[in-house]
Amino acid sequence: MCITDTEIRCSLESLIASHASLRTNRVHESDFYNRTYPLQIAEFAKLRKRGAWTVDDVLMRFCSVYGWMPRGIQRWNVAALPQLVSLLNEDEPDGDKLIKTASRCINNSMVGASKFLHFFDPDCFPIFDSVVASLWWKWDATKAVSRYELYWAGVIMVSDEAAKDAREWAKHWMGYEVSSIRAIEALAFYTQRVGRKGQAPATVTQSDDDE
Repeated sequence: MCITDTEIRCSLESLIASHASLRTNRVHESDFYNRTYPLQIAEFAKLRKRGAWTVDDVLMRFCSVYGWMPRGIQRWNVAALPQLVSLLNEDEPDGDKLIKTASRCINNSMVGASKFLHFFDPDCFPIFDSVVASLWWKWDATKAVSRYELYWAGVIMVSDEAAKDAREWAKHWMGYEVSSIRAIEALAFYTQRVGRKGQAPATVTQSDDDE
């Protein structure tokens, strides 16, 4: 089945229209991912403000990202990671190059890469995993990069009005403000996770799935 970025945008806007007004619950206080999200944003922001990313910086940030994922770091790409460092140190790094390079750095995982890139630039890159992907596809790690790029384009295309509704939902659900990109992705994740697992929203965490 061929999915377009426009179809992804439409389905995301439909999800937002259906769920953003629901304010009956909040994420559980024990949700480690939700509690540490602002801390990750702050740490990445410090490094980005400082500039001069190093291989050690990137490895340690990937370690932090993988702290939420059931599958730990098994291997790192000695050639790709320095290439990512070079891109991160550019004034305006190319998004497509960041995606393709980051996906090769740790475990050849687009899931881990998407989290790293989101914390690097939360206004640009959404998080991606098997739960979000299941809105449109059956999970296939070999197609994760191309599908992430489609998903990324679809998220960016979401209307300003729908993005505003998603941010308002996220502020209630999470207890703090997040970027439009994060709000859209989080609403998609949590609503889809509940639909797949049949869990009450307060028991859902974004750390349950890796790929």
